[in-house]
Amino acid sequence: MKAVAIEFTTNMFGTLPDYIKSSLYNYLEFPTQDHWSEIHSTVISNTGKMQTVWQAVVAVDIRYGASPITDCNDNVLWPNLPTPEVLIKAINNVVFSNLNLN
Repeated sequence: MKAVAIEFTTNMFGTLPDYIKSSLYNYLEFPTQDHWSEIHSTVISNTGKMQTVWQAVVAVDIRYGASPITDCNDNVLWPNLPTPEVLIKAINNVVFSNLNLN
């Protein structure tokens, strides 16, 4: 798997807490509906423009921009889950673009 810049990712409070980093790594290993629901709204940055993980993914591939639906049991279902490779690219784009390295 390609290297991901999670360790260099920040949010409006500074360095990402370990539980958020763990959630991101967990999705990379097990990309499921529940894991995506957990991380999609995480705000990421690196001393620059902040955006959610979902916004970063959509910037890489618009196919993941569809909003989730809720079934009759109030379960949130995402029509498309980003692949781990797309998530890695999205996070790296946010981190390295904000450092002006891209």
